[in-house]
Amino acid sequence: MLNSYIFHIDFDCFFVSAIRKIRPNLKNKPVAICKNAMHAIAVSISYELRNLGIKVGATKQEILKKEPKTIFVESHFELFNYVSSEIFDYIAKNISNKIEISSIDECYIDVSHLVNNDNQAKALAKKIQNIILKRFDIPVTIGISNNKFAAKLTTNINKPFGIGLTNQENFKSNFFDLPIAKYHGIGKKIAFKLQQIGINTIGDLAACKIDDIRLDAILGSLTYKYLEVLNPDFTQHISYKDTQPKGIGNEITFNNKFISLEEIQNNLNNLAKKVSTRMIQHNLVGDVLTINVRLNGKKWTNKQVKLNSFTNDYLIIFHNAMALFNDFFEEQLILGIGIRMSNLTSVFDHYQKQSLFDQIQDSKTSYQVQKIINQINRKIKNNITMTMKDYQKKKSQSDFLGEFSQTQGIYKK
Repeated sequence: MLNSYIFHIDFDCFFVSAIRKIRPNLKNKPVAICKNAMHAIAVSISYELRNLGIKVGATKQEILKKEPKTIFVESHFELFNYVSSEIFDYIAKNISNKIEISSIDECYIDVSHLVNNDNQAKALAKKIQNIILKRFDIPVTIGISNNKFAAKLTTNINKPFGIGLTNQENFKSNFFDLPIAKYHGIGKKIAFKLQQIGINTIGDLAACKIDDIRLDAILGSLTYKYLEVLNPDFTQHISYKDTQPKGIGNEITFNNKFISLEEIQNNLNNLAKKVSTRMIQHNLVGDVLTINVRLNGKKWTNKQVKLNSFTNDYLIIFHNAMALFNDFFEEQLILGIGIRMSNLTSVFDHYQKQSLFDQIQDSKTSYQVQKIINQINRKIKNNITMTMKDYQKKKSQSDFLGEFSQTQGIYKK
């Protein structure tokens, strides 16, 4: 019996599973999430392809050589965000609010207050697995142990659609024979260095002393961290976090090189994805968007807008950031740019129920409208075309101009 019960819940082949949710005809078929180009890299593949030895990161060309019938689908980030948020929201509200989201497709929950022994823990995990499959059509694997590291590793050895439990009795048999590269948190470079000193398995690492000079040369001051989680009695708990950061942002500088408007749009697109992903990982939404811009004088300046509702949606963040940029910085030379979302609060306090298809369609429509408007404004070299909503907002802010105000082109959305 464990002293605490941590579940690691991992969505199996999440991007593929999410696509199959809206395209059920793709179930049980070889599917890869990949751009159209032949040399594009697959970011997710179905188990039909994994069973053929194909791995994430393979090119479209490489996949077709092994499985010519593979169906390729482009990423739908707004869909992935939506499905992920739906599942995390359900878990936090109906199972345990002691939740820690580690990525768009995995989380840890502490259920120590819900179960008293290993059998109860496995029964609860099976119930959660069935609920997520039935309600959201997403298969998951659940690893159970007394800390996050062991729970994660337990998930890894029970995929796909499995449930596993690691306790003091089976800790060594579950983990110690695994290659050192399977240690969660050790990458290829560190694994290679460890192999050079004879550490080939997780068990080899567990047998090392904390003051081993060879380890210190590779792992440094974090040596004890790598070793303490290999103690079968190491226990963790996850607490409900009622505090959150004031803002989440990302920025990029261009090394004293001025870039084109198209490059700025691509960078804003990537920054919006990063900010959105970080917000989702922390269960946060916000309604204040700020763009930071580094101008010719190398000084950073910013502009912000208050959104109509709380969000962590990538497309909403992106098209509002692009609109802000066009309003204030389009004609200026830019050395750097950033996006920040603030006035953050828990997604579980501001969750708005909406159908999956409405959510996706709203985001796509909003983005396409904004894209058309941006193209028109660039062509006429003036920011006079806008949506009715933006027009009404701008009009209320500039009524004092009276007869000098300019007639605007308007698109409804």
